[in-house]
Amino acid sequence: MKPEDQIFKRINHFEPSYLKRYEGEVVVIKYGGNAMTDSRSQQEVAEQIAILKSAGVKPVVVHGGGPVIGALFKVSGIESKFIDGHRITHKESMEVVEQALSGKVNGLLVNRLNRMNANAVGLSGKDGRMVTAVKRLYRRETENGSEDVDLGFVGDVHRVDTKLIDLLLKSDYCRLSHRYPQEKTEKTITSMRICLPGTLPVQ
Repeated sequence: MKPEDQIFKRINHFEPSYLKRYEGEVVVIKYGGNAMTDSRSQQEVAEQIAILKSAGVKPVVVHGGGPVIGALFKVSGIESKFIDGHRITHKESMEVVEQALSGKVNGLLVNRLNRMNANAVGLSGKDGRMVTAVKRLYRRETENGSEDVDLGFVGDVHRVDTKLIDLLLKSDYCRLSHRYPQEKTEKTITSMRICLPGTLPVQ
C-alpha cells in the first residue's frame, strides 16, 4: 500500500463523535510558521486538517511562514531591520515574502492536503481583493515629542470580503490563504500575523 493510501485510510477511519457536533461549521485555523519547520510537523498538521474535512467540517486555513521567509532573506542577502521591535518591510523584502508564501508554503500545503483528497485550494489575500488593508505608521516618543515612523509595506486589515471564501466552501473546497492583503492603493502590504484570522467573519 502506498504511503498516501495509508494516510487516506487512517483519515477515513478517524471520525470521533465529538467532531460530529461541528459538521457543516466553518473553522478558521491559524497555521503558524514555526509549525512548518520540519516535514513531520507539516504532515501531522495536514492530516489533522484533512480529518476535519472528512468529518464534514469546513476548514479555512490562514498560514504564515516566518522560518521560510527568514531562510529566503538569508539567501537573497536581505537584512531584517527593526524599530522598537517593529519590522521595516521594503519593496525588495515584500517580493521575497510573496515568493515564500505563495510559491512555497502555500503550494506545498495544498499539495499535501490534495494527496489526502482534502480538495484544497490555495489563495492569497490579494485574490479577488479578498483582503484590503490600510498603511500603518508607528508612532513613537522622542526627546522632541511624538513622531510617525514609516514601516514601509506594513499595514492593518481594513476589510475582508468573504464572497470568494463562501463560494469555495459551498463547492466543498478546503480553502488556504496566506495573510498578505492588497492595499487600497494597489500595493501589497504585510499585516500583523494574528490580525487576519481575527477579522475573518465566521457564521
